[in-house]
Amino acid sequence: MILPLSYFSSIVMYVLMFLISAYILNSKLKNIFFKIALASLLPFLISGFRYNVGWDYGSYAWGFELFDPTISLFNMITEYEIGDSIGLDLVLFITKSLNSQFLYFAITSALCFVPAFLYLFNEWNDEKNILPLAIFATGFTLFFTGLSAIKQGIAISFCLYSLTYVCKRKPLKFLLFVGIAFLFHSSALVFLPVYLCWGHKATIEGWKKVCIVGLALLFVIFLGEILSTFGGERFAAYGAETLATNNYSFYLMLFWLIVFFVFRSKLVAIDERNELLIILYAVAVILMILGFRNAFTKRIANFFDVVQIMLLPQLVFVFTKRSRIIATILIGIYFVLYCMMLNSGTAENMAPIPYSFLFGE
Repeated sequence: MILPLSYFSSIVMYVLMFLISAYILNSKLKNIFFKIALASLLPFLISGFRYNVGWDYGSYAWGFELFDPTISLFNMITEYEIGDSIGLDLVLFITKSLNSQFLYFAITSALCFVPAFLYLFNEWNDEKNILPLAIFATGFTLFFTGLSAIKQGIAISFCLYSLTYVCKRKPLKFLLFVGIAFLFHSSALVFLPVYLCWGHKATIEGWKKVCIVGLALLFVIFLGEILSTFGGERFAAYGAETLATNNYSFYLMLFWLIVFFVFRSKLVAIDERNELLIILYAVAVILMILGFRNAFTKRIANFFDVVQIMLLPQLVFVFTKRSRIIATILIGIYFVLYCMMLNSGTAENMAPIPYSFLFGE
């Protein structure tokens, strides 16, 4: 049975769902595992019961139907080609063996937001109390990425979690989580240089900033050659194609980058890690230039612009104490409106908004 919601009802459902998740993770419950599980429950169920919700929903649903659960892990590895998603194949293997499309969509979506929830709870749950707004922002960013670009959404979430070990200078654990991200989407390799950005003195030297910006620009200029050389047949096609768009997101991201630079001293004083987050967001803006030529290759920027879920909530401290509640509400509204801009459509074109329930597979 399919139960479609109206556009307005869908927005209300999403807002309430992430408000509840934010409240739970900011509650006084002591058991961390229980808090994460409880905060993830509603998004998990909403992801699993969806029908035609997500721009790529059709291709993933078709992939579930066609997947052969008799394939062995050995064959997955030996037949691997650049661009294949062994991680997704493993999820398919488990869920198709159980003959559950509900679990397939629920688990893949959970892999997009649970690592992010864990990262935010472990690393940003302090006296600044940005956790509730950061969790809410994650819902209207990474969760929606996981409804459509599932493989990349999972990869982005694990790369975000790997930032834990960039700041703690634990290279093997960093490589482990970027490696997990790679198993789902090979473009996660662009995140590897991030470890070199941060130093033991908890800062980024000036020469490193110049190198980071320079390498990002070179990547944009020579992306076609990079993909044709290292991307295999699948990704080489992306570098050769031209699919121009208005790329309005670039201008919005550029605006926020200017804001972050204007208040850089304040943000770094709040948390020294913001120095790294701002430079990563600058890389995202540079990579978004690709969107003027190809709407697909600009998605690489998503690995870096995800840091906005920490940076934007901290902008509330730019305001006076009396104004911070209003600033928090306005930032929350911004995330909702931006998400609506990117994810609105109709059930026929599988837009994430409006939402439709599917009961009974």
